[in-house]
Amino acid sequence: MKTSRFLIGIAVLFLLSCIKEGVDTPTFDLPVKDLEVTAGKTVQFDFTGDANYITFYSGEPGKIYEYRDRIQKELEGTVTLSFSTRIMNGYELPRELDVLISTDYNGSNEYEDVSNATWIDISDRFEFPIVNTGALTPAGIIDVSDLLVPGKPFFVAFRYTSIGVPPGPRMNRQWRVELFELINEYSTGTTILANHQTAGWSIVSRGGVEEGRGGSIQSNRLNFFANIGESIDVGLEEWGITQEIDLFKVAPDTGLAIKNMSENRMESYSHIYETPGVYKAVFEASNTNIYGHKSIAKEINITVN
Repeated sequence: MKTSRFLIGIAVLFLLSCIKEGVDTPTFDLPVKDLEVTAGKTVQFDFTGDANYITFYSGEPGKIYEYRDRIQKELEGTVTLSFSTRIMNGYELPRELDVLISTDYNGSNEYEDVSNATWIDISDRFEFPIVNTGALTPAGIIDVSDLLVPGKPFFVAFRYTSIGVPPGPRMNRQWRVELFELINEYSTGTTILANHQTAGWSIVSRGGVEEGRGGSIQSNRLNFFANIGESIDVGLEEWGITQEIDLFKVAPDTGLAIKNMSENRMESYSHIYETPGVYKAVFEASNTNIYGHKSIAKEINITVN
């Protein structure tokens, strides 16, 4: 009995020693390197060889092989900022509203952090009303791309500072900011980065504000009120700040898993391109086991008419 067990053990050890510890490079290729197809029509990709896993990257937005590990992108096109303002209870004083951009503010909503951040004042790029006209004054649609730092999020802020004592008995100055919109325009389309409803506004105050005054957020605008009581001589500083806007952060592009180990051998795959253009489709074939992972990528240029 002991002899039999000993012989079985020797046999098992012999078999294990014969097993190759490693992973083979998959055999996979695309006979055709260029295809011209029609938008909306099915295109069939034929391939040779075999692999445990096959992943397809069509080359369409969000499915580009080169971007599979990308988490940051470069600025595409231009970023424009637009808004309109209105003065209520107008009287002639120097402008009390500024618009600024920061790429190093930490978003804490604490006045000390706001004041310590680096803010670039871009007010002189926009148009503001001087007195109450009874209507909104469009500030313009201004390119702010030059202020953005690749890889860094940014914040847009409106800073309201009351200066001087309004003339007349308890006359109160009020500014309104409406129709805020931050847009990324590029060759293939337009993305609204933020508008008034999606900007995630926060009001940050230096303090010394009487109840019912200072800054407030309404459904369609930002309001800034000066003090009108005994503390009217106290300088008023109110900030309306967007949430962090990260234009450069992106999710990695993903491919479609079209074969896994349990599936039968594949010799073709079909896909439909809906939009005309030039694409680089990539098939990534891989073998994986407990000893490792090996993969190869084969590409094919697609012209969609």
